[in-house]
Amino acid sequence: MTGRAFEDLTYRGQVGRMRALARKALPRFGLSATSKLALCGYGENATFAVHRRGRVRYLLRIHRLDYQTPKTIESEMLWLEALARDTDLDVQVPRPGTDDLYVQRVSHEGVPGKRSVVMMRWLEGRLAGWARPRAYLERLGELSGILHAHGASWKRPRAFTRRRWDETELLIAPAFGDPFAAPGVRKTDRELFTRCKKNILRRLRTFGKRRSRWGLIHADLHGWNVLKHEGTVRAIDFDDCGFGWYCYDILISAAAVLWGAPDYDEKMGWFLDGYRRARPFDDEDLAMMEAFRVTRRLDILGWVAKRRDNPSLRALIPKTLKATREACREYLR
Repeated sequence: MTGRAFEDLTYRGQVGRMRALARKALPRFGLSATSKLALCGYGENATFAVHRRGRVRYLLRIHRLDYQTPKTIESEMLWLEALARDTDLDVQVPRPGTDDLYVQRVSHEGVPGKRSVVMMRWLEGRLAGWARPRAYLERLGELSGILHAHGASWKRPRAFTRRRWDETELLIAPAFGDPFAAPGVRKTDRELFTRCKKNILRRLRTFGKRRSRWGLIHADLHGWNVLKHEGTVRAIDFDDCGFGWYCYDILISAAAVLWGAPDYDEKMGWFLDGYRRARPFDDEDLAMMEAFRVTRRLDILGWVAKRRDNPSLRALIPKTLKATREACREYLR
């Protein structure tokens, strides 16, 4: 293929090439290459809704290079399979390929590298977004608790492998990307971020990883990875799932969205009421929420900086850098 390099394409141009790769992947899952595809999102990964017999039946996901490996993606699919089997949750049950493997490796001229591709059952629902009503927060809390409880009790296959969202992966050598590498980071930012990181690392060492605080988590259950459907809530996009602090997961699910609201304590109470229906929660852990909030801010800055080859994510860098500065200053005050 002649033409511009992938990283030099517009958002639309990159999506066009990802769509062509998706069509090459469809037969690997026993579907026609001419099946209707509708773009769902293109950020970390490229995702497409796959139509069959006039309805959306599946979600096809093309993974970004250099983040997950085929083994870690396979493990994500195994957890989804176990959740569908062991709980009443509606999850994106994976569809194996014609070779019975969940992860297919597909390349296409004009798209860098060989990509991991998976297909999952389509889930109906509307993205929750910034939703904050009491009923929703209680259901979200219960959903989070069920995921944590299942992860703690599930006898995982020996080959199961996922990231550990510990001090190293979050702060020392961030898996998402280096926040200091973001365009526009100044010397004063580096000093500010470094002070925050040192403070949080000291607190995390004291906080520890005992069983009540640490286990298998979704790690990205914000409102754009939650569907509302007929009075229920559904978790989607387990791409970041791994082993981490339950508090960090709760921060992403609820605390980060509610932060700064005058009724923060009341609404976090609603979330935790729901959470306790599924498993216990120690109120003392709430003291770590602000540290995890700043950690998340630094990680998101590193995330957009590392993925600035994507035009839509590159545009987020100035706003993300400003929000990270503000969160760090507030934390140190």
